[in-house]
Amino acid sequence: MICKKCKKIFDISEAAVTYKTYGGAQRRDKVCPHCGGGFRAIEPSGCLDKYLYVNDDPRYYSYD
Repeated sequence: MICKKCKKIFDISEAAVTYKTYGGAQRRDKVCPHCGGGFRAIEPSGCLDKYLYVNDDPRYYSYD
């Protein structure tokens, strides 16, 4: 993950957890452990790899 605010790189397991109350319900947010800012993924999750090339996989489609 990379922080949108301080630009530091960290693993998702290192993200800090904050709790906010919104409309009477408590919401859990993960934030940057260094500055508390929002973050985004640097690369797609590994669990998505099996879905990226589904159109090229002959098991799903055959173009004869």
